[in-house]
Amino acid sequence: MLDPTRPRSRAAAVLAAAGLATALAAGCDPAGGSGAPDPGGDPSSSASSSASGGGSVLGDDGRGVRVMPVGDSITHGGTGDATWRYRLWNHLSATDPDLEFVGPKDGVENRATADLDGHDGYADPGFGTAHDAMWGRTLEEASEEIGSTVAEHDPDVLLVMLGINDLGWVGSDAAEMEEHLRAFLDAARQGGDPPHVLLAEVLPTQRGLDDPAFSARVGGYNSVLGGVAEEYTEPGARVVPVDVADAESFVPERDTYDGTHPNARGELKIAAAYADALDTEFGYGEPYPRPFPEVGFGPETAPEPRIETGPGPGVRLAWDPVPGATDYRVRWAEEPPGDRAPTWQKERLQPAHERTWTLEAPRPGTGYLVQVRADKGWHTGPYSEEVTVSLTP
Repeated sequence: MLDPTRPRSRAAAVLAAAGLATALAAGCDPAGGSGAPDPGGDPSSSASSSASGGGSVLGDDGRGVRVMPVGDSITHGGTGDATWRYRLWNHLSATDPDLEFVGPKDGVENRATADLDGHDGYADPGFGTAHDAMWGRTLEEASEEIGSTVAEHDPDVLLVMLGINDLGWVGSDAAEMEEHLRAFLDAARQGGDPPHVLLAEVLPTQRGLDDPAFSARVGGYNSVLGGVAEEYTEPGARVVPVDVADAESFVPERDTYDGTHPNARGELKIAAAYADALDTEFGYGEPYPRPFPEVGFGPETAPEPRIETGPGPGVRLAWDPVPGATDYRVRWAEEPPGDRAPTWQKERLQPAHERTWTLEAPRPGTGYLVQVRADKGWHTGPYSEEVTVSLTP
């Protein structure tokens, strides 16, 4: 727990000496050092090492540490996702029951229906779901909004993961990205008590492996983060770069479900990188435990298709949403005689919000077998039980 009596200063650190537990409020220099000498140690010791001796530099006025995740779809998540926010919350709240995640949003991207985002779309909504992330968001867009968001929600620390949409869809180069980053940090830290910032590099993606020009833009942006972070670090308001790929060996093929968005293992790795940085740089929380737990991929349940009466000819099937599905695949075959295996026709791919399928122009008197499968990107789920459909001659 954090010291509820500590004065309001995100730079306050607890300096421990042999047999002493006196907390001294001290400002941190850009390298993280304490402005006051440690009576029993090196006066140049870092904020993280001094904090680990007896407390954290985060939090104030007896409230829980206020964390605001800021990002795009990788942070936002979609229907059926746990999200890396969930995994980080569970880890941090184990040692800080007063932890708060803050932000203007609390749901995930609704990929199951055409409706708006929903809080009930999480795999498990039992955590601090508030955040400031949105699918498709760019760093440039976030720089225009972050000032008012910080002013409203008063976070102690921002966990920022942005930039891939600027680089991938807008085509911004390193110089433009640095301009957007500086604008973001200026806006986020314009108040009298600015938050600390943990600034993640853009993650590796499958597109980065396939598109050399895109890969070069990502590399150019990531290469400037450290220098900008060092320049913007000031007493009581540090900017710390976080390299998830290097720290956790993040690989698109095994840590995402589509080359970009993290699967359950990727969520763990992002959460672990942030948790370790909070512990190492600010003395907050504990290192994320290793080895990571075994986690499943893709939808764990199969759709349950049913025959419905629909307009027009043909036979229509429908099914309810499967948590985590990004799309569905439908296959069909004429019912074979005896014990022969069916000869399945080519699978038809449908987006997650389209959960009906029509067997067009079936021959009267012929039976057809239909199965539906839910997938999450390249992680496949199980096929449904076979449904037999036919038209009476």
